[in-house]
Amino acid sequence: MSHTDKRQLKAALAALLSVLALALTVPHAPARAQAPCGDAPAPRLIAGQTARVVPGNGIGNNLRASATASAVALGVLADGEIVTVVAGPTCAENLNWWQVRRWNGQTGFTAEGNAGAYWLEPWPFAGGLPAAGPAPAADTGRIAYLRQAIAAPGQTAPPVELVIASADGSNPVRVSPDGIDVQGFVWSPDGSRIAFYDAQQLYLIDASGENLLQLTHTTEATNTAPTWAPDSTRLAFASDRDENQEIYAINVDGSGLTNLTNHPAADSQPAWSPDGTQIAFVSDRDGADPDIFVMASNGANPLSLRTGPGVDSQPAWSPRGGEIAYLSEQDGQQALYRVFAFESAALPVRLSAEGDNVTGFAWAPDASRLAYVIESSAGMAASSELASVRADGTDRIVYTADGRSVESVGWSPDGEWLAFSSDRAGNFDVYILRPSGAGLVTVGGTAAHERAPQWQPNPDAPGPAVTVTPGEQDLLLIYDAGVPVFTLQNTSGQELDLTLLAFQGAGRTIPATVWNTPFLASPLNAFKPIGCLMIWGFNLPEQPAPPECGDARQGWLSDNELIFWTAGTFDVLYGGQAIATCETGAGRCLVNLP
Repeated sequence: MSHTDKRQLKAALAALLSVLALALTVPHAPARAQAPCGDAPAPRLIAGQTARVVPGNGIGNNLRASATASAVALGVLADGEIVTVVAGPTCAENLNWWQVRRWNGQTGFTAEGNAGAYWLEPWPFAGGLPAAGPAPAADTGRIAYLRQAIAAPGQTAPPVELVIASADGSNPVRVSPDGIDVQGFVWSPDGSRIAFYDAQQLYLIDASGENLLQLTHTTEATNTAPTWAPDSTRLAFASDRDENQEIYAINVDGSGLTNLTNHPAADSQPAWSPDGTQIAFVSDRDGADPDIFVMASNGANPLSLRTGPGVDSQPAWSPRGGEIAYLSEQDGQQALYRVFAFESAALPVRLSAEGDNVTGFAWAPDASRLAYVIESSAGMAASSELASVRADGTDRIVYTADGRSVESVGWSPDGEWLAFSSDRAGNFDVYILRPSGAGLVTVGGTAAHERAPQWQPNPDAPGPAVTVTPGEQDLLLIYDAGVPVFTLQNTSGQELDLTLLAFQGAGRTIPATVWNTPFLASPLNAFKPIGCLMIWGFNLPEQPAPPECGDARQGWLSDNELIFWTAGTFDVLYGGQAIATCETGAGRCLVNLP
């Protein structure tokens, strides 16, 4: 056992003994009441829970840098915004202040209420509805969804139509032809086309509803689950035309049909990587439960991620590349996981909470969060709710609590809206909501069922960086002397040998090999440009990854003896030679390896 492990064990035992001693001496001690804070209402919140700004006044709550009304205003929490309660309360100026963290990671202090009125309320609570808000401008984008008229009793259900409407719900236009019963669809990355399928064939159509092209022409086989190459020139899809399920690729003009998997096992649910070089898919070729696999985009070198027991499904690449989120069903429930995409038997990270039965999910465009649908059952009444979580599994937000059903979720290209479908008004309609929990807007509100909304991609909008061009800076060092925490990110765009790397200052040298822990996802001699390595103090809670890391960590370590410098400068060494000097106060340092 290492020195660190022994110290952690001793600390845990000491804490346990303290709790036991208190339990023995005061067996039935009541919880200590919160001391009054002037005429402020009694606190109703608890650190660790979520709360929301009480809807109604249209003003919202100020978020401040410290627990005082004279502190710098960091922003405004909108009506209905949901936050994670970090700590508190702190009594100041006759107000109870709570430290809170927003959905985007911004942290500050806000007051719970004044005399006779609460500004924050515990959330969620049964029957709670998201706060309504203004719709986006009609020209901020378009949303496609499936629409099906409700059949009269005894009549056959009419075909499902593909519809595109403006972001505010105006100008809905059916773009699927007559006679096609649409089962699913996906936008092209450039936003110009939609691939969709019925019970058998795969089609393409322009976003204007023109130039329909039937891509497949099988007589009995089915062709489903299309996924686009990032350059919008090719599609991968699943088909059973060879009497078992395989992954195929085809050009957008219908040429170049290729069987990518060509394996007797069942291969399905392809997902193209953001850089176009890989395709993730689901297969039972290992003879056990279906697992997530990754192969080159031409079908070469299939690799099982061996994500563990359970039926795995719905692989989806992080928009930054390198990681895959997926669902895994164990003991009758599906949980949401994230896993490193290029390591067989890499350790998956569970993102959804215990008890969450996840039926669908979507990455935020900047990879910072994942929105997902939770299915639940209370007695005989089934319901489902909308939630989201940071990509490291923290700051879970539940947006709906009305006991109705939610189906599917997607993000706007700028990450400012969530689109989902719900039957809260009786039949399924399309809604949009701010990822903060504020601003619910009805997009589709007809007498028909409207489901599966997807926002049109905007290729002109700035998006997350997927790769870093090799030959630029190799490493980014990120440090926060106030915490303190130190982070290292590979920004080279290729694997790096970090075993020769070290950091030196104030008479001590710290080698990169300190990160050789069980939590390391790729070896130091071939460290991949995904995620970050982090070190923080033993007495600190687990730290979120900096924004540059996309909330992904390949490895982390908590040890007071390995804290990096909190003042002055330090040198970066490679093979014993100094290659850079970094200013601690700057907080960031770019380094080129020789």
